[in-house]
Amino acid sequence: MTDEGKVKQLTQKLKEKGDIALKEADWIYSLLKRGSQVLVLRGKPRPDPKLPIAALTDWFQMVNNKLERGERGNFIFSIFLYENSYIINCLRPVMGKKYWNFEDHVRAIWANERMYSLFPIFFKKLFKWSEEYQLYKLSMDRVGFCYYPLYDIENNQVYTISQVLKELSLFPAITARDEMPEIPLFSRASVTKYILEYLRKNIPCMEIFSDEIVVFTDKENVPIAVAAKNVSFDDLLENALRKNIIDKRITKELLSRGGYMERFPDKKFTTASVNYIENIVRARLEQKAIREAIKNENFWLEEIR
Repeated sequence: MTDEGKVKQLTQKLKEKGDIALKEADWIYSLLKRGSQVLVLRGKPRPDPKLPIAALTDWFQMVNNKLERGERGNFIFSIFLYENSYIINCLRPVMGKKYWNFEDHVRAIWANERMYSLFPIFFKKLFKWSEEYQLYKLSMDRVGFCYYPLYDIENNQVYTISQVLKELSLFPAITARDEMPEIPLFSRASVTKYILEYLRKNIPCMEIFSDEIVVFTDKENVPIAVAAKNVSFDDLLENALRKNIIDKRITKELLSRGGYMERFPDKKFTTASVNYIENIVRARLEQKAIREAIKNENFWLEEIR
């Protein structure tokens, strides 16, 4: 049977039976992933001519119909996350829809050494060390991979990424939505970038990338993350101005261009910003500790009166 014929058959099965088998969803996903690989013919990029675009478009229209009715199933795992110009047309029926949630579109999980050490061994095996970012990274290229059933051979058990993360009892500390997707968040100056630099160096830190970025830590370190996230970009700019790392012209250009400019002294600015955040966090935690001490002392005095 041709790929086109098989896609049509699975579309009919989804329509009649409401779902398909997991291995069938895997096959459609693999077909799309293969089709997303650009072929270079006579020096020019070309889509895979064997990819049955029309049949796949009908498939995803059927998937969209199911999702709009609130139905879920293995068919979700057929959706490839990274669209390029050669497969985007067949994916249009399921793009940008309101029925997707944060977990559906998770594209990556990054963890620093302290967080990675908390992971169970079977979960650690999914991550790869990045020398560039000095972090452990897990990349995903299909919708719903967080709840896709994975098999732990050593313990002979099935698990999902969502299940593991819940069992770790982590707490969301920071949420950031990228307002300028045309300029990647980590390639420009932004308060989120420098707060993350600080958190990665000081506490267990895990970043989950979906339509927004959510940073998780353990319960013990939530106060540190909360104190850090209250630092503003203006605070960092004023600190860098005082230290003569930037001048008013650079400050104005950064604010007008969303934090991006060529030849920006990012290394010095990063060091100064991380140190500033550290001092602010320390001061706020000390103030909180003093308030708690005074509160407890007043309670003790009331008790002995």
